Amino acid sequence: MASKRETILQRVEAVARSVPGVAPASVSRERAAPHASDECPALDVAPEGDDPRPVGAGLDAHELTIRLRVFTAGDGASALADPFIEAFHAALFADPVLAQAVAGIQLGSADFDRDDADVTVGRTTQRYRITYHTRRASLAG
Repeated sequence: MASKRETILQRVEAVARSVPGVAPASVSRERAAPHASDECPALDVAPEGDDPRPVGAGLDAHELTIRLRVFTAGDGASALADPFIEAFHAALFADPVLAQAVAGIQLGSADFDRDDADVTVGRTTQRYRITYHTRRASLAG
């Protein structure tokens, strides 16, 4: 059985695959290889951290920070990425499966950069903080 964190990450990846204008094959999870300009637009979902804290009665509240990276080719990378971030954001907050699995989702920080391997590729990162609960004796929920 997968941990609740992994189940949430799989669902977030599925939400990313539903973003209009991005081919499902262009959505990855924790991709190690750089993106080439001909692969854009592309999305990558990755966890950045998971901070548990006890909330009593054998329960822990976790704050899972995830990042969505949007890779675009051309000038104005952040403007090119914006519609994809907006579509992901709307789908994330509207997803009924996530709504049942998590206690809350909050918008986090954003970063704007160029890809080190190919400076024609812009990399816009949007973070989210997802709160969920587990029993202390089981990470599965």
